[in-house]
Amino acid sequence: MNHFKSKTTRARQVLTEMKVKLSKFTGQKVEQENRLEEIDKLINYTMKLEIEREEHLDKETQLIMIIGDLKAQLNEMARLYHISEKVNEKGVEMATDEFFDAIEQRVRQENKNN
Repeated sequence: MNHFKSKTTRARQVLTEMKVKLSKFTGQKVEQENRLEEIDKLINYTMKLEIEREEHLDKETQLIMIIGDLKAQLNEMARLYHISEKVNEKGVEMATDEFFDAIEQRVRQENKNN
């Protein structure tokens, strides 16, 4: 799930180790502590961006599924509209006759193939 998880986890471990080593140091360490704090902020920011990225990917996946569903509905509407246009052009009897003729031809073709 999290693309950077292994990298950020390792960075967090190294940062913790550095903080432990620095805590044992008795000299001046303000500058080093400030640098470690900045690195800590960068790691947190990276994790935040990764979470946002995952949320966007989830949303994108949902939208793609919705688009696919709408496309299927649109195709069905186009098919129904095409049938409706045929009925309006030729009349109900002629359109149904053509429909049943096409079905009979397919059945005959299937029977020949089997």
